[in-house]
Amino acid sequence: MKFLLKSILAVNILVFPLIAQQSLKVTATLSKSEYLLGEPINIFFEYVNIGSATILAKNVGDVSVIVVNETGDTLKGNVTPLGFSPDDFDYLPGESRFKNMDLNEKFGISPDKYWFQWWFEPGYYYITIFVFSQNKQIEKKFLSFKVVEPTGDELLVLNKLEELLSNMHHKELPAHYDSLISIHNSFPNSVYSPLILRELSAIYRITLNDHGRGESFSTELVEKYPWSSAAQAHLGPVLHYMKTKQERIEFLRKVRENSKGSKMEKVYDKKLREELAK
Repeated sequence: MKFLLKSILAVNILVFPLIAQQSLKVTATLSKSEYLLGEPINIFFEYVNIGSATILAKNVGDVSVIVVNETGDTLKGNVTPLGFSPDDFDYLPGESRFKNMDLNEKFGISPDKYWFQWWFEPGYYYITIFVFSQNKQIEKKFLSFKVVEPTGDELLVLNKLEELLSNMHHKELPAHYDSLISIHNSFPNSVYSPLILRELSAIYRITLNDHGRGESFSTELVEKYPWSSAAQAHLGPVLHYMKTKQERIEFLRKVRENSKGSKMEKVYDKKLREELAK
């Protein structure tokens, strides 16, 4: 256990070969070792073909994940499978691809039916990553993280969100939207801001059928919080609604710069190179 606790302080990066030829390198990374209650927790996977030959999609194995808490209990997953299968595309030499695994969605708990974010209780957690190739396990690697109670403004934001969402009723939806916007505007630097914008985007696009307003929240999410995992999910639709290639290029350059030092920087860099090549 002492070894596991010490591992919390280590940089959470794993690099391992995925197939026997060791030409596809996969890096599994957590953005940090400590998260606030309700904050998104994602494993960022980077796949790179470091060889000189194309790697066929059938040789790229599945990834599965197990999460254990500090008492040794294995968390029951919320969805199946508890991992993902790589894309059904061959990997050209030098080609890289990126995936985010949302641990909150797969292993978190929800305190009530109105809360829009799955979360982990405070404590230490240990992740085991299993990598397969052609239905055979070839790698097993480990990551770890800690969840703590928020304090200060972050605690205030979380309390406001819990109060708002737990007391929300259908007839009060307009006030609900306004309250979410008010919380976001009052605490724009909160770690919960990407979640609020994600919720607002869905509300306006799906519930209110106001796609223009929904896209404006998605654009703000990617532009102001490009380091977040939610930004990656919204990037495609945001670029789709931009009318010109130059607009997309300028936007990608901006978010790439704003994401400097984060795991998402490589995602924007790749998207920018792809857009420039069109």
